[in-house]
Amino acid sequence: MSDKQTTSLKELSAQFWDENPCGSTDSWQNTQELRFKITDPYLVPVLESSLLADRRVLEIGCGQGLDAERIVQRCRSYTGVDMSSASVEIAREMVTARKPPNVDVSFRVADAERLPFDDASFDAVYSVGVLHHTPDFDRALHEVERVLEPGGVLVLMLYRSFTPLWVVLRAVRGGLHLPIAGPLMKKRVMQAERSRLTAEEGVGGTAMLELFGCPIINTYTLTGMRRRFSGRFQIREHSLHRVGVDQVVRVLPERLRDRWPHAMTAQAEASLRRALGFYMLIVAERVRD
Repeated sequence: MSDKQTTSLKELSAQFWDENPCGSTDSWQNTQELRFKITDPYLVPVLESSLLADRRVLEIGCGQGLDAERIVQRCRSYTGVDMSSASVEIAREMVTARKPPNVDVSFRVADAERLPFDDASFDAVYSVGVLHHTPDFDRALHEVERVLEPGGVLVLMLYRSFTPLWVVLRAVRGGLHLPIAGPLMKKRVMQAERSRLTAEEGVGGTAMLELFGCPIINTYTLTGMRRRFSGRFQIREHSLHRVGVDQVVRVLPERLRDRWPHAMTAQAEASLRRALGFYMLIVAERVRD
C-alpha cells in the first residue's frame, strides 16, 4: 500500500469515528453503562485491578474516554490519544471532570503509527479494540515498543481470525465490494442503524456501523501475535471473549428480544468463548534490554 493510499485510509477512518464516536450515539453515561454491563463486561476486572495502578498510562485509541474514566482512578498519570478529534474533545471534557485531583490527565489527536512521545515515556500502554483499525499494525506495534519502558505493561485487545464473527466480518465486508449492490447495501444499513440507535437509545452500540462503515478492520491470531512479540514482548496472560450470540439477540425486534431466554444466551457465550471468542485480550510485558 502506497503512502498516499495509507493517508487516504487514515483520513477516512478519522472521519468515520468523528461521525460515529465509538460506543453509542446516546448520552456519555449510558454509553459507558452499555460498555461495561453489556458489550464489554470482561474489561471491568482489568480496569479495577492493580494492573495499571500507579503507572504512567498511555491509551492508544481513547475514543470517548469510557475506559479512561476508570483508568484515571488508579494510575499515576494518564495520556489519551485518538485519531478522531471529535472523540478526543468528548473524552477531555468527560474525563477531566471526573478525575482525581492528584492525577495528571491529557488528551491529544495523534496517529498510532507515529506517536508524538519520547522513547520510554510510559510504563503502561492500554489499547483495546483499536490497533486492528490501523493500516500498518507492525508500525504501530513498533511505536508501542518505543514509547513503553522496558518491563512496562501492554494491555491489548484485537479482533481474532477464524471465529464465527470473523466469518460474518469477511462475508459482509466482501459484499461491500460488489458493484452497485455493495455501496447501496452500505448506505441503507448505515441509515437504518443510525435511525435505530436514535430510536432505541443506543441499545446495540456502534458495532453495526463499524462493520459496514469503518474503512479498516483487520484480524489476528494468537500464534501470529506470539511471532510478532518474539524478543520484544512477553505475554503474561491472554483470554478470549465475545462469541456473538448476544449481538444477534440485541438486533432482534424489541417484542422478540423481551421474550428471549437471556440466561441461556449468557451461558452459551460463557461456554463457547474460550474456543470461539472474537475478542483476543492480551496482557504482555515489554522485554527488558
